[in-house]
Amino acid sequence: METSINILIIEDVRADFLMVERHLHRNGLAARCSWAVNAVEIAAALERGKWDLVLSDYNVPGLDFHENLAHIRGRFPNLPVLLVSGSVGEEEAVELLKIGTWDFVLKDNLTRLVPSVRRALAEAAEREALRLAEEGLRLSEERFQLAMRGANDGLWDWNLKSNQVYFSPRWKGMLGYGEGELEASPFTWVNLLHPDDRLPTQARMGEFLKGGDDRIELQFRMRHKGGGDRYIRAPAFLTRDAQGRPERLVGTHIDITEAKEAETSLRQAAAVFTSTLEAVFVIGLGGGILAVNPAFSTISEYPEGEVLSRGMDFLLANQDDRAFHQAIWQAVRENGAWQGEVSFRRRGGDAFPAWLGITSVGDEKGEPINYVGVFTDLSRLKHSEAKLQHLAHHDPLTGLPNRVLLQLRLEHALDRSRRDGRRCAVLFLDLDHFKVVNDSLGHDAGDEVLQVIGHRLRDQMGEADTLARLGGDEFVMVVETVAQAEDAASIAQAMIDVVGTPYRLNDSHEVSLRASVGVSLFPDDGEGADQLIQNADTAVHQAKQEGRNGYRFYTRSLTEKANRRLEMEAGLRRALDLREFVLHYQPLISLTGGRVEGVEALVRWQPPGREIISPYHFIPLAEETGLIVALGDWVLQEACTQMKSWLDLGLRLDKVAVNLSAQQFRLSYLQERIRDILSESGLPPCRLELELTETTIMARGDEAGIQMAALKDQGVHLSIDDFGTGYSSLAYLRRFPLDKLKIDQSFVRDIPHDEGAAEITSTIIAMAKNLKLSVLAEGVETPEQLDFLTGRGCDSCQGFFFSRPLAADDFRHWMDRAAGP
Repeated sequence: METSINILIIEDVRADFLMVERHLHRNGLAARCSWAVNAVEIAAALERGKWDLVLSDYNVPGLDFHENLAHIRGRFPNLPVLLVSGSVGEEEAVELLKIGTWDFVLKDNLTRLVPSVRRALAEAAEREALRLAEEGLRLSEERFQLAMRGANDGLWDWNLKSNQVYFSPRWKGMLGYGEGELEASPFTWVNLLHPDDRLPTQARMGEFLKGGDDRIELQFRMRHKGGGDRYIRAPAFLTRDAQGRPERLVGTHIDITEAKEAETSLRQAAAVFTSTLEAVFVIGLGGGILAVNPAFSTISEYPEGEVLSRGMDFLLANQDDRAFHQAIWQAVRENGAWQGEVSFRRRGGDAFPAWLGITSVGDEKGEPINYVGVFTDLSRLKHSEAKLQHLAHHDPLTGLPNRVLLQLRLEHALDRSRRDGRRCAVLFLDLDHFKVVNDSLGHDAGDEVLQVIGHRLRDQMGEADTLARLGGDEFVMVVETVAQAEDAASIAQAMIDVVGTPYRLNDSHEVSLRASVGVSLFPDDGEGADQLIQNADTAVHQAKQEGRNGYRFYTRSLTEKANRRLEMEAGLRRALDLREFVLHYQPLISLTGGRVEGVEALVRWQPPGREIISPYHFIPLAEETGLIVALGDWVLQEACTQMKSWLDLGLRLDKVAVNLSAQQFRLSYLQERIRDILSESGLPPCRLELELTETTIMARGDEAGIQMAALKDQGVHLSIDDFGTGYSSLAYLRRFPLDKLKIDQSFVRDIPHDEGAAEITSTIIAMAKNLKLSVLAEGVETPEQLDFLTGRGCDSCQGFFFSRPLAADDFRHWMDRAAGP
């Protein structure tokens, strides 16, 4: 059965209205027709009902068809309007069709009316369906856009056939770009990929397009316009054409940067929780433990399974101290955290100190959701602190008190002595020639000796006394009760005796040492600890100077002497910086031809405005303080430079002799330094003679031979200085590559009148000749000495008989005078 339709007929003649109505019914059209003859009725009809069709006459009195048509189309744009009239020409009908009339039927020929109505109704239905579809699509797109905006995702649509890509504003915005800044090309997407992700992402996309899947999800990083990277998750689906070929790829970009960072943070937190060396545990609001990390079990010895759901009070070493436990939680609830030192107990029962911290963890509203506890085992720290405390006050080698603790105990002893009106003594012990032990047996043996001496001295002292090691081979004993000076003397001698007792080391070497002791008394020699120790030190130096292996009490004159020594040491250091040293040169005379064959360079100290200081006063101190190395280096440089200058001026000199100290001879870089000095000065090596003492050579043994051979290889000459004063023999010295032997002036001084000196000198010359060594005699001052030496075959000599040591300019003038007119 055909559905009834509502038709509005606009006609001024009722007979024509009825005619049209009958025609519609006769031709099988189920139509409910309404008649309107003027504008008022038309407006009311349009307001009153929903119309499927309008049939209108063209000429209706009081109505303009064009206005009426516009009115109807304004209200109902898709309502079909057919013109049924008998007075409209064909051309005018065409124009009416152009402005919105759907069709035109003449009244005198209504055969086209029903087909035209049916066609119009069908077309109207199609238009309505299309409108509804378009409206649905619009709403769908609107909802999609709203959904995308709410999801904060970016949309992209890649047309695989045209190779054009649509990027939504949000897609661009999440990378910092605005409209018009990015080209609609897949290369835009590729270029924005992180360099490390570009090839892997392209490869996976290529495999997907070649395969049979229609969905893919990728993750990659993209570069943001403002710098940095954004992590992107990109789900997409593929549409295909009728032949199954990929046609479009549509997807979204979801910014997961914050999620990635959160994930990284969680992984890091998990790694920290698992790997940290501190014990970590999580406690629920009910007070039970929810989780522990491995370090918790390692430190407490409790496996995780035994502690879950238990309160942390089982860890407390003092289970009865409930008030302390409650105070901790009260502080956590009020302040959000608590930390402090506690005493915990391990599963095995051992108590240990720990540093505990408990922090409340809140939700977004700040309400606590659980608590995190962290504790560190302080056992090692406490042990280290005690060990450090001991090391700070004790000598690590002997275990005796060090200088710091000695100072404290001595101050304490002085306080008691002042209060009780008693004397106390400070005894400063220094081992004699301890360096020989280190050099000959090694430092391990030296350490063992110091430990043995420390034990022996400690066994000898009283309970209230203190024995300390200040370092090296120095020990100090504080004796709190000394009735008279003789008591201190007895203790000092006992210390010397106990040190002198031989002892056998672990390597079976037997060692026998001697010691010197200096004694200062309170209140006789000082009021304070520093002064008493210093005065005892001064006294021990005096004991060493007076033969060693004894003791000396402090006197004021010793302090004055020590102060002079300190002043000279400071002056020596200043003199090196200010170049206050000068060289004097003493001629070396050949006894065969009487000519000057060379000079010996001798250092002098010339402080500004003062007399020259002899080397006998400052060389021993320079050797003791180590300044001799820098001083000796300067002497070598200056002597070589001066010798080269004289040679350039034409002076006929074979060589310059320079003394080499024991400390210089021990330098590992001595050969290189000599080579550098010769190179810098331009002096040929054969013009330099280095003088060594017997003691210097013997102290180094076989190493001396190696050092001397290396120097000889450079071309320099080597001589033994002050021969006869040491303990060597010519048979021993023949092992070394020597060129000359210098007889010490102590033998020359007494010849020819002292038969013993004359015999020794003659023997030295004869044996040296047998060893193919040249001989020079020092300290020649008289014609008799010169005649004796010449007669015994001595090669050369030096001394005041010819000239005292001269400054460089004075020596040149002396040479000019010696050469004659």
